[in-house]
Amino acid sequence: MLPEDLIDAHDIERRELPEMKPSDSLAAANSDVAALALRELEAVRKLRSSIPKAARPTLLLVVLAESYVGRIRRAQFNVFNPSVGTSAGLATGRLACRALIGRY
Repeated sequence: MLPEDLIDAHDIERRELPEMKPSDSLAAANSDVAALALRELEAVRKLRSSIPKAARPTLLLVVLAESYVGRIRRAQFNVFNPSVGTSAGLATGRLACRALIGRY
């Protein structure tokens, strides 16, 4: 569910949300959420050197989150586009490579 302030800011009709139909206003709100997510992921990356080495593998979730946000962006922030819900494809390989080189 979207935060109430985004629903209000983008004039999204609450009664239309359960219908799960794309709209320009919903895409704009999703764009805001994606931008916030990317800012938070970047903030986590900046802190990685202060995270104990034993805990750093948890940062692999950042790789998955960025992939998901990328799919949403490519779908023009239409979260109902079937391509958004598909698997990340090579995610397992990507995660293994990142774990081996220690880049999260």
